[in-house]
Amino acid sequence: MFKKFIIASFIVLIPACVLSFIIGGVLNIFLGQRQNGYYNQEYVDSSYYDDEAKRWTVSDTTRAYDFSIGARENLTFQLSGVNAIIMSSYGDEIYVSVKNENADRDAEVVLTTEGNTSTIEVHPTNITFNPMSGGGLVSWLEDMFGSSPKCSVWIVVPQQIYQTLTVQQGSGNVTISNVNARVNRIDIGAGNFDMVRDLRNKALSIDVNLGSGKAVLKNSNTENYTFNIGSGEFEARALSGIGNVNIGSGSVTLSYSDFRGIFLEKGSGTLNMLIPPLTSSRVIAELGSGKIDVATDSANLTYTESGEYIFGDESTVNFIRVTNGSGNIYVKNNSGDDFVDVPLIPDGLKDSAESSETEYSSSFSAYSSNSSDSSDAAIQGEEIQSDPDDSSGVFGNVSDIA
Repeated sequence: MFKKFIIASFIVLIPACVLSFIIGGVLNIFLGQRQNGYYNQEYVDSSYYDDEAKRWTVSDTTRAYDFSIGARENLTFQLSGVNAIIMSSYGDEIYVSVKNENADRDAEVVLTTEGNTSTIEVHPTNITFNPMSGGGLVSWLEDMFGSSPKCSVWIVVPQQIYQTLTVQQGSGNVTISNVNARVNRIDIGAGNFDMVRDLRNKALSIDVNLGSGKAVLKNSNTENYTFNIGSGEFEARALSGIGNVNIGSGSVTLSYSDFRGIFLEKGSGTLNMLIPPLTSSRVIAELGSGKIDVATDSANLTYTESGEYIFGDESTVNFIRVTNGSGNIYVKNNSGDDFVDVPLIPDGLKDSAESSETEYSSSFSAYSSNSSDSSDAAIQGEEIQSDPDDSSGVFGNVSDIA
C-alpha cells in the first residue's frame, strides 16, 4: 500500500514540477527578476556612481533631487510606480526632477546616454526592466501590490522633432505633452498613460502595446499605426493613417480625423469607430457571435453575418477588414474635428503644482536660465538651489497654475 502511495505521488508531483519549471521560465522572460537596490554591497542614498550609467537611489522624502542628461535624437523613458509628467521646452539638455514621498519605497534614477539615444529610468529599486519583453509588461505585476505612487517625476526635454520616442511603463501615471517624434513606441502594463502631440507634426508611426492599463492618445496624426490592446481601455483621438489593431477583451475607441483603412482582429472586446462625416468605406467582415453596427450619414446597417458592405462612394479605396469574435463594433460619425490644443501646462501638472512645494518651480526656473552652475549641480544629483520665492520659469507663476 505504501509503495503504491509513493508511486502515485511521483506520478502527480513530477508533471507538476515540470509544469512549474516551464511556467517559471516563461514568467522570468516576460516579467523580469527582482533586484535589490544595493551597489558594491553598500546602500546608496542619492550618491553618484560612475558605472555604465549614472545611477542614484533617492530615499530622502523631504526634498526634490534634480538631474540632467544630454539630449539625443532618440528618447527612451522607463517608468514604473511613479507619477511622471514629461513635456518639452527650451534648453539644450534633458532636465529631471524626482521627489520620493514614500518612506517605504526608494526610487532608483538611472540616466544613460549611449550613441544617439538618451534613456531616463525612474522606478522603485526592486524593479528591473527586461529588454526581452519590451518593458511595459515587466514590472507591473511586482509593482501593483505596492502602495499608490508617491514619487513625483517631472521631465523637460528640448523642443525638437525626435527620431524615436520609446516609453516603457509598468504601473503609475505618465503624462506626455508636446514631445513629438517620427517613430513612437509605447508599451504599458497596468498604468495610466496620456499623451498629446503637436498637431503640426505628423508622425511616421505610432505603436502601442497595452495590457490592463488605460491609455489616451490625442492628436494622433500619423502615417501608420499598430495598437495591441489586452484587457485595458484605450482611446486614440484625431487618428489618421492605415493601421493594424488587435483587441482581446479591452474597450477601444478610435476617433479619426482622416480615415483610410484598418485591419482589425478582435476577441470579446468592444470597438467604437468614429469617422468624419461623408466618409466612404468598404466593410469586409468575418464575424463570430458579435456584430457590426454601421450608423453613419452614409449608411445605417447592423451586420449580423459575414459579408461585404459598401457605404458612401462605391469606388472608395478605404476599407475596414474585420475578424471578430463575440464583441461588438460600432461605426458612427464624429464631428470631424477632435483635435486639441497642446497645453503649455499639462493637466496633471496643475494638480501637482497645487500640492507641491516651491522647490519644483524654483528648480525649473534654474533650468530655464540654462546656467552652467545649475547644470553642473544637476549632473551630480544635487538639489539645485534657487530663491524659494522665485516661482517663475517654464511653467509660469505657481499662483497662476493653481
